[in-house]
Amino acid sequence: ESVKTELFEIDNAELFLNTLRKKGEAGGYKPTYKCPGGLIMPIIAIFMTCTLIYGEITYAPIPSLICAVITIVTGLPAYKYFESRSKKA
Repeated sequence: ESVKTELFEIDNAELFLNTLRKKGEAGGYKPTYKCPGGLIMPIIAIFMTCTLIYGEITYAPIPSLICAVITIVTGLPAYKYFESRSKKA
């Protein structure tokens, strides 16, 4: 369960770093609050999440990998479904 949460944290950090930052104000991204520290805060969050994932995998490698595979196998079809719905709209 914790690996699934950590994977979601990495996804959120990746979304922030790659998608929203590249859009900028010209792309309609106008945040009401900007996190102090700029790029350092997501980098710290990614580092801490990777530390948690490493700890989980070294503590229980087989259950962690099973959970990761289940998360990817169930999440990918959901992602494709919602992506196709957003393209139609």
